[in-house]
Amino acid sequence: MVFLDEEKEALPLTQVQKATALPPLFVIYLVLLKNYVGTNEWTLIVGGSWFLAGGFLIFAGVFIRNLVNVYEKSARYLYYGFVLFGIHLLPYPFFALYEWYAPIGLTASTILIVFLTTTMIRLVLSPRFTKLYEMPAESKARKIDLKPGVLIVNQNEYKQLELKLKDMPALAFLRNITNVPEKWEYFFVTTVTKDGSQKVVSPTDLAKITELTYRYLKVAADTNTPGIVIIDCLEYLLVYNEPTSVMKFLTKLRDLILVHKATLILVAEKSALGDKNWALLTKIAWWIKELISQCYEYYIAPARGPRGE
Repeated sequence: MVFLDEEKEALPLTQVQKATALPPLFVIYLVLLKNYVGTNEWTLIVGGSWFLAGGFLIFAGVFIRNLVNVYEKSARYLYYGFVLFGIHLLPYPFFALYEWYAPIGLTASTILIVFLTTTMIRLVLSPRFTKLYEMPAESKARKIDLKPGVLIVNQNEYKQLELKLKDMPALAFLRNITNVPEKWEYFFVTTVTKDGSQKVVSPTDLAKITELTYRYLKVAADTNTPGIVIIDCLEYLLVYNEPTSVMKFLTKLRDLILVHKATLILVAEKSALGDKNWALLTKIAWWIKELISQCYEYYIAPARGPRGE
């Protein structure tokens, strides 16, 4: 459930309704077990426990199936693995007393455990899980006339920058996802349920935006690629969050941008933000510009020497 919540995947009502079949299936299972092995304490304790364990694994697989659009083969294999493991547990109370079943059950359990462990390792190490980004090799050598810091632009200026940065691997959080440059890694900022065709982030999940930005900037810095983060939804963020929360969020992004010597492009209109929010926004941009200037003057320039070497 936590995994699904982090990926903003909601459980369909049909899947939740299927869980209501567990109580009658539990009764039927115990009745069949009673008729097969008789009535005793072992029947109730072991049979009930293994049915609940098997049912839990089967439904875990069904829930993970909702992540196939995100994690593709890894999620699909986990779905198959959990369902098969759950089904594999159900016959145990019926045949546990037979010697011939022990090697069969043990072998099946070993194979399924190895399969699930391998699949889970592949999933957690995948770029989709860690949210690490692949930087094209040609982007590392490309130079752009864009200074590090925070840049506040209006929609007209943003359109010009979009053309200028279309071949750069920028990270963008957008409201308009039509004609987005192919090289950009972008997220659609919306409250609607994800349908699998777009990467979505909620406007209230500022922490997720911060996490995605951090991971992107880390990869950009490690590969010596200019880090460019674009936020074209400030007004939308202010609709769903308190202004102070948004400003704290932008301050944190500003610090990340400073540490990684990247550029944060904020698309905003003064008339839409209001005088107070606009003043805070421009203050954030001015502060990081002054700090970067001071770092260059006191640390970078002296190290290069009088000839800039």
